[in-house]
This record gives sequence, C-alpha cells and structure tokens, in this order.
Amino acid sequence: MAKAKTSKKPAKFSLDEMPRVARKKAGERWSPTRELAHREKTARALFQCVVENDMESFFEIFEAHVEARGLSESLKGIKVPRSTYYSAKATKDPKVSTLSRLMRSVLAA
Repeated sequence: MAKAKTSKKPAKFSLDEMPRVARKKAGERWSPTRELAHREKTARALFQCVVENDMESFFEIFEAHVEARGLSESLKGIKVPRSTYYSAKATKDPKVSTLSRLMRSVLAA
C-alpha cells in the first residue's frame, strides 16, 4: 500500500495580502417585531386568513401581533375584553363578529 502524501507547510497568512472589500453602508435592519406591530400589514394578513378560512394562521398572526404590541394595548382600542380573545382562540370556529372585533382591535389607534 502506498504511503499517503501530506501537504507541505501551510502558506503564511497575512492580512496585508487579503483583498480589501468595501463595507456596506449602515442601513436600517429588518425587524420582525416592527413588521408585526405595523397595523395595516397585519390587518391584511388577518383578512387573508379569514378569506381562506384558516383560523389557525389567523390566531398565529394575531398572537405575534399581540406579542409585538402587548395584549392590553392591542385590545383596549375598541374595548375588547380579554375573555373574548381567549374564548375565540380556544374554539376552532369563532363567530364572524368575534373575528371582526379582533381585526378592528388591530386597526384601532
């Protein structure tokens, strides 16, 4: 069996020999929390879930929005009690009026 060849000494490393790459300008970083706190985008996504009858995604998006803005702040805009939110989340098929109240809470100032 032939003897395995090994490489010779590694080349010396030097920072001076490395090519210079221009750094990107400091820009605004993407923040998922900021996107989820954006009311109009979230309302459009929730409406699309209602149109497609996808309640699991509806509550997943709504929960992410609530985390980004806070439950109290999200629901107090139109005085939706927390019990309405939790009962709608618990049932697999909430009423349309409940969904509309939750969507209005997203758009409320």
